[in-house]
Amino acid sequence: MTIERGGNRHGNAEALALDECVGVATVLSRRENFDRRHRCLVNISASDRAFLARAVDLATDAVRTGNDPFGSLLVSDSGEVLAEDRNRVGDLNDPTQHPEIALSRWAATNLDADQRRSSTVYTSGEHCVMCAASHGIVGLGRIVYATSTAQLLTWLEEFGAAPLAITASSIEQIVPGIVVDGPVSEFGDTVRELHRQRHASAR
Repeated sequence: MTIERGGNRHGNAEALALDECVGVATVLSRRENFDRRHRCLVNISASDRAFLARAVDLATDAVRTGNDPFGSLLVSDSGEVLAEDRNRVGDLNDPTQHPEIALSRWAATNLDADQRRSSTVYTSGEHCVMCAASHGIVGLGRIVYATSTAQLLTWLEEFGAAPLAITASSIEQIVPGIVVDGPVSEFGDTVRELHRQRHASAR
């Protein structure tokens, strides 16, 4: 295993105006197959931001090693980083090697149900359908993401990259009742640049 171990949504896309959602509402409103509710994150703690920054660092490491720009970490309810990983699709030539999948697998074999439920996953990019499903099946808790799928769809189009292989869907549609917070605007430019670098190098 390559994983490293360590120590209410409201409104709709068209109505969003806060800075956290700049560039997100337009894309959601014109993609009818990605039907989701979306709210801007207005309450996020300093520790949330620190964990997200680490997730973005992991995403940066992924790009440096020829992988897609995604990084994630699993944090206990006491604030301990239990496990972390980055995208390894390029390393292993396996399109399922997403960091969120790795965290779900690690949690399934190392944590009991209560520990999984009380944990938080921080990630540089909102979960895809596959990762959201694994998160829900294993029974992990809150998700906090730096950038959204809506932003990713915009960037892929902007950079002339191939579209997603599967239809985008909100985490809440895959895992009903899950607590989800994001995106967080301060990370948008950094993550966008990582995607630009990745798709430029892949041409």
